[in-house]
Amino acid sequence: GTSATNLCNGASAFFTATYSNGGTSPVFEWTRNGTVISGATKDTITITNVQNNDLIACKMVSSSPCVTSTSATSNQYTIATITNLTPTIALSMVSDTVCTGSVLVINTSITNGGASPTYQWYLNGSLISGANSDVFFTSSFAMDDEYTCELTSSSGCANPKSVLSSAKKIKVFNPTPASISLTKSSNKICADEYVTFTATFTGGGLNPIVNWKLNGEQMNTNKKFITVPISSNTDVVELKVKSSLPCPSPPYPTLYMSVDTVSYGPSVNVSPSNYIAFCEGDSAEVKVLNGQPNYAYKWSNGSAKESFYSKVSNSYTLTVTETGNACPRFYGPLTTISNPLPFKPSVYMDTGTLFSVVSDRYQWQLGKQDIVGANSIMYKPIIAGMYRVKVMNMAGCVSYSDEINPANSGIANAQDNKITIYPNPSNGTFLISSPASKINEILIYDLLGKLVYKMESKDYEQEVRLKDMPKGNYYLHLHTDEHNIMKKIELR
Repeated sequence: GTSATNLCNGASAFFTATYSNGGTSPVFEWTRNGTVISGATKDTITITNVQNNDLIACKMVSSSPCVTSTSATSNQYTIATITNLTPTIALSMVSDTVCTGSVLVINTSITNGGASPTYQWYLNGSLISGANSDVFFTSSFAMDDEYTCELTSSSGCANPKSVLSSAKKIKVFNPTPASISLTKSSNKICADEYVTFTATFTGGGLNPIVNWKLNGEQMNTNKKFITVPISSNTDVVELKVKSSLPCPSPPYPTLYMSVDTVSYGPSVNVSPSNYIAFCEGDSAEVKVLNGQPNYAYKWSNGSAKESFYSKVSNSYTLTVTETGNACPRFYGPLTTISNPLPFKPSVYMDTGTLFSVVSDRYQWQLGKQDIVGANSIMYKPIIAGMYRVKVMNMAGCVSYSDEINPANSGIANAQDNKITIYPNPSNGTFLISSPASKINEILIYDLLGKLVYKMESKDYEQEVRLKDMPKGNYYLHLHTDEHNIMKKIELR
C-alpha cells in the first residue's frame, strides 16, 4: 500500500509492504532508485523529498525455516509527481474611482496558491512594509497610484513559486457636495387620483440617472418627476438617483414616499362585471346593481341613468358621485359584444331532398316548429307543408331561410325544366341554357350563404365567368320567367 499519489516534488510518501511466510521476525530492506535506504528495516517506511520517477522497492528476508527461498523482492513502484502548476493572482476593486477621504480596498483572487500562500503588496513598484494580507486597505493614496501584489504559493507543485499581479491604477477625485429630497403634489387625495412626485437634488452632474418605482414596479422614466395614479395609502413610490460625477458626498440614499390620506368614492356593483355578448339585432343591458338615491351616474356614452341598453360592440366607463362626498369612483371598462348573425341561408331541392348552405349547426322546421332529429345540412321532406332551415353559428346566433313548399314553391330541379349548366365542374366559365323560359337573374352564393356574384339577364342562354373567384363549391340560384332553380356548382 502507498500514499504516493497526487504528490508534488519534495513531498513525503508512505509505503507499506504486504508479505506472506515471513516467519516470526522477518527483516526488510527498502531501496530508492536501486540504493538501499539506511535504517529502513521494517515493513513500513516514509520517504521524504520524493521526486518524479523515483523507483521504490522492498526486499524481505524470511525467518521461517520451512520456506524454499529465504528472501523475496517486491515490484518497483514508480512515483509520479505533479509539476508545473502555475499560480495566478488578480486584483479587483468595487470601482477604480476612489474619493478623497475614503478607504481604498483592493481584493485578490488566486489559483494554485497552496494551503498557506503568502502575499506582498507594492506601491508604484516599491514594497509596502507589513502589507502581507490577501486584502489591502489604505486611506493614503494619490491620483494614478499603481498597486501590485506578489503571490508566493505554498504548493510544492507550483512553478514558478511566485507571480506578480497586473497593476491596478486608481483615479482619485475630491467629493462633490450632494443633497437629495422628494416631494409630492398632494398628501390628501381621492382614490386613483394622479399625484406628481418630484426629485430635487444637487451634485448629480450633467447626466444623472433617475430611477422611479411604484410598488416595486419599474416606471420607465429618467425625469426628475413622475405622475402616477394612487389608489391607496399603502402605494409606495421609490426614488434612486445615480450621479454622473464620481464622488457625490454624501452618497444619495434611496427615498420612499406615500400619500397619507386616500379617500374613496361611492361603491356599487355593475353589470356586466367584465363583458356581455349578444346577437346582432338584440341588445344588452349595462347597469348599476345596488345604487342609492343620493348617487349620481355619468356613463361614457352620456347616459345619466342607472342603466341603458347597448345594441353595438363597445366599451363603457362609469363615474359615480355621492352627495356630500368630494371623491368620485370610476368603474369599467364594461364591454358589450354584438356577435354577427350567420348569413341568411338559401335552400335548394335536388332529387326530392332539401339542401342548406354550409353553417355550424342546422335545424329544419315544418310550420316553424323544429323537426326532431333534422339537424344536418340536408332534409328529405316526408309530408307536405312549409319548410325552412334555422342555422346557428358558434356564437349561438341564428338566421332563418325563407319558407318553401317542396310541392309548389317554385324551387325546381334543373333537370326537370331542361335547364343545363355546363361544364360543371368548370375552370371558371359556365354556360347556362334555359330553352323553355328566359333567364332573369343569376345569383351565386358561397357555402356560408354569402352572395358573391349577381347578374341580370333577358336571354335564354347566359355565360358566367368566375375565374377570379377562389376554387371550391358554390350554390347557383337561377330566376327564370317560370321557375326559381338552385344548383350546386364546382369551380376548379
